[in-house]
Amino acid sequence: MNRRKSLKTLRKAGVFAAAMASALACTACSANSKEEEHTGAEDSLSLENALAIAESEDAADKMPTRSELYEEAMQFYNENNALAANPDAECNQGKEALIDFVRSFLDDKAFRASRINLPAGVKFEGDVLKPYTLRVLQPDSTDFFASWNYVGRDSASFLSGWLNSEVLEELTLVRHSPDDKWRLVDYFGGM
Repeated sequence: MNRRKSLKTLRKAGVFAAAMASALACTACSANSKEEEHTGAEDSLSLENALAIAESEDAADKMPTRSELYEEAMQFYNENNALAANPDAECNQGKEALIDFVRSFLDDKAFRASRINLPAGVKFEGDVLKPYTLRVLQPDSTDFFASWNYVGRDSASFLSGWLNSEVLEELTLVRHSPDDKWRLVDYFGGM
């Protein structure tokens, strides 16, 4: 057992022992005094506090570090990015490959306009695309990134924003089947 763990265990034991001692003292005090009525609430409250402190310290030990969260997120996004770019992936089979749709969507305004089927009230400013719209970007010094969040046979989601924080933009692309064409069916622009 390492030193940090043993100190933590001692600290937990000390908190628990202190709560138990307080509870016992309170019980003994009440037993000696016939004038005071003792409900036992103080005992359970002290014990509950000790247990809550011990549980929160255990939870803190189990929380991943920032670098572990970063690595996990990047592995997830990199796997999705590789899938979207893979010509053999299901999303790139059928009448229109996702990678071909993205290329045309980024390069051709008329194509883009013909493939936007958004619900009423949802707006996508397709005339001027942001530099991160449907373009994979590895996180920079501010943790800003752009990546495929989900890639399936007939649906895909692309988002950009800051790791473990706000989403700046999310585009949802769908086709009804591999025999259909890809379309932008939902859009969220946070800024």
